[in-house]
Amino acid sequence: MMNMCLLITHKLKEQVKQQSQRKRNMPKGRLVKFILTKLDIAIAKNVQLCSKPNPVQTNSIGTWKHDEKRIKKALLNLFVVGELPFKFVKNESFIEYKNALNGKVVLPCRTTISNRVTDYFLKEKANLFKLFSNPLSNVHLTIDYWTSSCQRSSYMVVTAHFIDEDWIMHKRIINFKSLDNIGRTLLTCLQEWGINNVMTITVDNDSANDKTIEILMKKLPNLYDGGKQLHVRCMTYILNLIVRDGFDQHQSSIKCMHKTVKYIRNSTQRIRRFKECMKELNVESKKFLCNDSPTRWNSTYELLQIAVDLEKIFGMFEVKDPTFVQDVLTPSKEHFNICRVMGGFLEKFKVKTNIVSTSTKPMAHRFFGEICDVYKHIKEWAASPQFCLIGKDMIDKYDKYWGDLEKLNDFLYFAVILDPRFKFDFFQQAFEKLIKLKNPQKDHMLNSEVILKAKALIRGLQQRFENFFYFYKSKFDNTDSSQNQAHGHEDVVVIDDENDFMGDLIVQTDYPSASMETELTRYLNEQSKQNTSRYAIVSRMAKAILRLQISTVASEAAFSTSGRILDPYRTNLSANIVEALVCTQDWVRKSRKPTVDNIDEILKDDEIAKALEEAIKNEDGKGKQPINIPE
Repeated sequence: MMNMCLLITHKLKEQVKQQSQRKRNMPKGRLVKFILTKLDIAIAKNVQLCSKPNPVQTNSIGTWKHDEKRIKKALLNLFVVGELPFKFVKNESFIEYKNALNGKVVLPCRTTISNRVTDYFLKEKANLFKLFSNPLSNVHLTIDYWTSSCQRSSYMVVTAHFIDEDWIMHKRIINFKSLDNIGRTLLTCLQEWGINNVMTITVDNDSANDKTIEILMKKLPNLYDGGKQLHVRCMTYILNLIVRDGFDQHQSSIKCMHKTVKYIRNSTQRIRRFKECMKELNVESKKFLCNDSPTRWNSTYELLQIAVDLEKIFGMFEVKDPTFVQDVLTPSKEHFNICRVMGGFLEKFKVKTNIVSTSTKPMAHRFFGEICDVYKHIKEWAASPQFCLIGKDMIDKYDKYWGDLEKLNDFLYFAVILDPRFKFDFFQQAFEKLIKLKNPQKDHMLNSEVILKAKALIRGLQQRFENFFYFYKSKFDNTDSSQNQAHGHEDVVVIDDENDFMGDLIVQTDYPSASMETELTRYLNEQSKQNTSRYAIVSRMAKAILRLQISTVASEAAFSTSGRILDPYRTNLSANIVEALVCTQDWVRKSRKPTVDNIDEILKDDEIAKALEEAIKNEDGKGKQPINIPE
């Protein structure tokens, strides 16, 4: 209100000057009263104009109006987003609450609510269909599977990731169907949505996925390189496999710690006794002993970290709990030392998992640097006699998926090339460094030999990138490029300080890119920090590749929702209703919150993106807040 008054006062100043010129003979008291009267009238008019009913702010001023359409939509959102069972409309307390708010509202029956949810789903689906209707758009998919413990049936979730013509990132669940045949279910889903341009499909390492991808390579149209780059393996899943191989070598120490923590947490008396020991030893910690999950290695990492921090508490607990030594093997000093070192080793993997698990920012251009950093980390720890066996097993698992540089998905290389800081210059240094890391025993290996091997890899990569450019040129060269020039990315997300491999490879060199003078070569030979929006085809390529997902986390997130919807009290829900509830909830939440990100802002800097996210969180219910962008 104060800001509004100041604005009106400012506007009235000019009127006062004009009035004072005409009313020079008016007494001073009357002039002041005249000005205040004008101000009061203006404020009153402004309040009448501005104070309309606001669905978000409940304390707004205005005359309430019964809006049947708005009430129906709010009721649907209550059941879809609030995940309420349909029979809740007959709950006595809910009916009483409804009557207290508005007795005019007539609650529908559970069947009507179910039908309205289906209609709501189809209406929202029709609106989203427009986003896929552009035949020039490209979509990346993430797929995962979930089995309902209540229905004993399996479901497949498909999430589409794409960037529209305005360079806005989108992530939408487009399928949550009962699983029969993976390939057939997926093809049916794509036909329903009219999706003709699938660039990649990110899945875990299940063998059934490999067969499905082979089938889709033959069925899907408009695939680059015959679909050879369609398959992307989930990076978090492979990291999990690598870490698990490391655990196997020190299972005795980890199992001992696991049994000890489980013993303490299985009794409220033991938990209380352990906390009393913490208090006596003046140990203040906001964290307490946690159990781990056999399917989540990071939970084991958290167990080890917390247990090691509370090491001295176990000695006192052993004295105070007479059955402790009898029931479990007390962790020794050696056990704690091994767990402490293992925790330090695994911290790097936890950081990497957190980085690549995001689905709201471009991550494809970071894949190569992250896996190189993982390899460097394993090699350094493998040099220790205590962890040489761990290092060997983990490197073997690493090489199985990421060891052959020529077999990595081309799009993950192209994403780095389309980063204006790196292009091809970066790969000359990166390949040389990797070759030396992979051959430490060949100290006699001449530097010229390393350079030649690196250049051979780059030549093959350069040829494939040019092929991809001409593939896109044939699709978009005849289209209007004005939209591409209107939006473009200045830069991409800055590599974080946690990446030791990438740290000394950001310096540019003068590696020649190609022999022909084309839009592609102009972009590749341009200095790294210049704007690339002038390049229509390259801009299209970047927009298509940047949304590639390197993990399936986006699809896994749907399982927490489905687990709440299909609880033991709602096992009779049909597969169609389950899909309508899961998908519509995802779409409604995306439309309510700014969960889609603008590339123009995100691609500048990680710190800027973080500041924007914090400002957006603070904005909810408080009005617009200033955003402090780091210098």
